[in-house]
Amino acid sequence: MKNLFIAFFAILTLAACQNDLDRNLLIGNWQGSKWTVNGDANQRDATSVKFTFNEDGTYTASYGSQTEQGTWYISGDKLYTHAEGQQEKKVRLEELSATKVVFDMNRAGTSEKMTLVKE
Repeated sequence: MKNLFIAFFAILTLAACQNDLDRNLLIGNWQGSKWTVNGDANQRDATSVKFTFNEDGTYTASYGSQTEQGTWYISGDKLYTHAEGQQEKKVRLEELSATKVVFDMNRAGTSEKMTLVKE
């Protein structure tokens, strides 16, 4: 019975790990290319958005003159960021490849999607 429990737990752990997106795909410098708010792509300037995700789990983000730094990690299809002095934020990674990432966000009931391309 004990061996059965250990085997079940091992399989469950492996299955959970396989659902995580590959964090290595996110490492690098990213430039905003499209930002839609409630389906409208003309409300925000995506090109002023830049993210740098480092291998050590730190990141830097800038939007115009605003900058933030902190830590990041991926769990499942979610990206979690924790900027210095702020609460942790979560966004769904709708798409993640070696050249493109799409953030699916919901800010106070407003649906936003941001597409970034690797520099």
